[in-house]
Amino acid sequence: MSDKTLYQRNYFPFLRSFKDAINSLPDPDKLIVYEAITDYAFFQIEPNIESPMAKLCWVLIKPILEKQWNKVNAGSKGGAPIGNTNASKQSSLSLSNKQNSSKKQAEFKHQEHIGERIKEIDKDKEDGLYSIENKYPFDSFWNLYDKKVNRPRCEAKWDKLSEETKKIIMESLPRYIEATADKQYRKNPLTYLNNEGWNDEIIKSNQRQSPSKDARRGTDVSASSGSEYEGNF
Repeated sequence: MSDKTLYQRNYFPFLRSFKDAINSLPDPDKLIVYEAITDYAFFQIEPNIESPMAKLCWVLIKPILEKQWNKVNAGSKGGAPIGNTNASKQSSLSLSNKQNSSKKQAEFKHQEHIGERIKEIDKDKEDGLYSIENKYPFDSFWNLYDKKVNRPRCEAKWDKLSEETKKIIMESLPRYIEATADKQYRKNPLTYLNNEGWNDEIIKSNQRQSPSKDARRGTDVSASSGSEYEGNF
């Protein structure tokens, strides 16, 4: 046997298949194979076996012990030996770990964003700018006001109003709409919101018109004609 050892270990897995293979040998060969297994498994000493039966049994067992040693040597060097399939596995594992790390970082950023958004919502609640119930959605104001101008900015302004302010607007808005039946005299919705138009006095427009100039002229002409007629008599 060779006395050259690469590494020593204190234990190794003895498989049942080893014993099944050895049991078919004559007693002298059994001892030879047991010695070969332990020398190679503990000290990585290559046996020199002369018995044909024992050598055949050893040839079947040795590849399994070599795999065990490859794992041991890979662990002591911090990686799999070159040419070992474990190297590609570890490379794939390293790539997988990097991908998992990137995924975790993305999840962390997402959770961080959610946390910031929650803080913003809490602050809006304190300022009266946010309501989970959302009793007065923008569409209810937009459709009732019925002057479709600059919706994006109107909606942004509406979302910043408190629920109490929205309630006041929705209660006073019908009177304003009635007073400005002709929409050309109705303020643009953004102007109404920015200037807090719901606090303004609502003045109904005067629909009556004074007699036309032509009508007045007709009356004057009739009166004048009558006078002249009477004078002729």
